[in-house]
Amino acid sequence: MNLILNTNNNPKDEQQNNITNKSQEPRLTSEKLYSKVRENRDISKQSRIIEEKKSNRDNYKFIGNTYSQKADIVKVIRVFAIACIVIGIIITSKSVYALTFGRTKPQDNVQVRTEKMGKEVTISIATQYPIKEFKYRWNDGEETEIKGNETVDVTRTIDIPNGNNVLNITVIDYYGNRTEYQKTYLYESSDVIKPTIRFEKLGTKLRIIANDETALLYMTYQWNEEEPIRKDALEGETELIEEIEVEKGRGKLTVVAVDKEENKETITRTIVGANKPTFTIDAEQNNLVVKAKDDDGIKSISIYVDGEENKFDQNNLKEATAKVEIHQGTHLVKVVVININEQEATRELRATI
Repeated sequence: MNLILNTNNNPKDEQQNNITNKSQEPRLTSEKLYSKVRENRDISKQSRIIEEKKSNRDNYKFIGNTYSQKADIVKVIRVFAIACIVIGIIITSKSVYALTFGRTKPQDNVQVRTEKMGKEVTISIATQYPIKEFKYRWNDGEETEIKGNETVDVTRTIDIPNGNNVLNITVIDYYGNRTEYQKTYLYESSDVIKPTIRFEKLGTKLRIIANDETALLYMTYQWNEEEPIRKDALEGETELIEEIEVEKGRGKLTVVAVDKEENKETITRTIVGANKPTFTIDAEQNNLVVKAKDDDGIKSISIYVDGEENKFDQNNLKEATAKVEIHQGTHLVKVVVININEQEATRELRATI
């Protein structure tokens, strides 16, 4: 009798066996469970880092050997800065141009006057704004330019040529405003020579002499800014002489001489007025002694004894003494003291020793 073994397990027995096997698997403790979780967390972190590196590597650009994302940012900033500078320069240039050239020029009120006197004409210009320059010319001749020197009034006296002439004047202020002026003058004369003026010193006085080859009309003289004093000539008179007192100190004297044809000469001189020096004469034994004083200084002392001169230079001393030996008897003595201003004091006497 054969015995047959059935290898197929009963379902219930198989289920029971599975339960038994599962119960036999080792159980995870809490410590092992925490370790497992931490391991999984580390794996996730490492995966994230790898992904970030990969992403950054994809964003990197290489030029030459090395170049990074920071280089791109710096380049953008530089381009932006340059663009801002260029725009700023353009805006500033336009503003300066507008302020300098774009604004409307203020209109000036220019007044030009001319006054004829004989063969001369005086040009007087008055403006509201400073004068940069003015120009004048006769007919189509050469132009003469006069600087305004930032003043608002200018005066210039010029000669009129013989014949019929047109005076052209152009005035330009500092804003570029131009004013044109034109006037015609007729002058015909065979006498075109101006008078002459000269001076002579007479102690504390000054002599003024004016001459003309045909005939004088008048002469004036003026101290500093005082009113001029006029002296008229007689009909056909060719010379005028005037003596004036010169006060001590420094002053400006202006003399004008005009002839019949109104040719005019003007001379301005600085005149130094001073007092004459003072002195005394004494006899000391056989000597004649001169003691002199002057506020500005003594130039020289001259003692003449019977016509013979004895001169002593004093080197501009304010007090000086000169001594001359004379013989017994009566002598004709003359003393001349001159100060540094060429003022002269003189005295004559008879001295008996």
